[in-house]
Amino acid sequence: DFEEPENLGPSINTPSNEIFPFLREDNILFFSSDGHPGMGGLDIFKSEQVGALWSKPENMGNPVNSTGDDFGIIFKGTENQGFLTSNRPGSRSDDIYSFSFAPVFFTLQGTIRDNETKVVLPKTTIQLIGSDGTMVQSESDKDGKYLFDKTVIKENTTYEILVSREKYFSARGQETTVGVEKSRDFVYDFYLEAIPQKPIELPEILYDLAKWDLKPQYQDSLNGLIITLQDNPTIIVELASHTDTRASDEFNDTLSQRRAQSVVDYLIQRGINPSRLVAKGYGERVPRELTKDIVRDGYTFKAGTILTEEFINSLPDEKMKETAHQLNRRTEFKVLSDDFVPGENTIEIRPRIQVITDDKEKEKEKPNQ
Repeated sequence: DFEEPENLGPSINTPSNEIFPFLREDNILFFSSDGHPGMGGLDIFKSEQVGALWSKPENMGNPVNSTGDDFGIIFKGTENQGFLTSNRPGSRSDDIYSFSFAPVFFTLQGTIRDNETKVVLPKTTIQLIGSDGTMVQSESDKDGKYLFDKTVIKENTTYEILVSREKYFSARGQETTVGVEKSRDFVYDFYLEAIPQKPIELPEILYDLAKWDLKPQYQDSLNGLIITLQDNPTIIVELASHTDTRASDEFNDTLSQRRAQSVVDYLIQRGINPSRLVAKGYGERVPRELTKDIVRDGYTFKAGTILTEEFINSLPDEKMKETAHQLNRRTEFKVLSDDFVPGENTIEIRPRIQVITDDKEKEKEKPNQ
């Protein structure tokens, strides 16, 4: 038994005539209409199904349509050839015509370089994942170039491009042929970041006085790190938290360890394997070394400066000292290795954390330490 017919709605149907529907195997609907803007009489339109909806009908234009009536189009599978009926000028009433569209070809190519030196990177892995379920892998040549030819890049497909190389952070991009009706050579270059030896500072994460809970407003600042960990599934990272030099060493060590662990716990909640994460609280033992000039609160701190307690105490006023203390309070991550294999080395080891019980030490700590 047939179900009750369902009207496709005003995006397809008009107060005039919509007739001769043909649904191709790739879910593109072809039909004739004299209600949508056209060249005269019945014109042939196409609309793509997206979920439960249909895209805005597109007039197929000349030479498919004419000033006469054009209707009854059918295709050979998903190929761009088939038949239609038309009473266009030169016909003998309603005649059948065959058609064949020029083939559309796509390529995807680019060059992969080191982001800092701009040197080309040969033998870099490029993985192409299509929305149609296909997956193809290639490697850049001696000039850092890669190419996916017309046998790989298909019509109406969106591709995720994943680029990976040892000792570099992976990168990703996206290209699509959806809606592209003419042949095209896509070019997508990549500039990979080398994994640094030194820690990488995360966006500012602030805590309440003597607290270590990660506030919701600072969770979004970790999204970049989450993406990095997802795109680089073999790296193991250390999450390091640092305090300023105020309060006791024991207090600062314990507090920084708890803050580092709060970041790790959040990353685990977001699906990161705990075996890839190491929480480490350094307290005040590793003062910040500035790699570039920093302007904060109207004060300039020069690149190469190490924010030791001695340096901070030498600053001319209390406000500048407080700004320097703020710069020392930070959370960083460092890549420990890039050889993690999912399913192996999965024992989670967490440092033991001492409970803070010294209320006098709590009072010594300044806000946001």
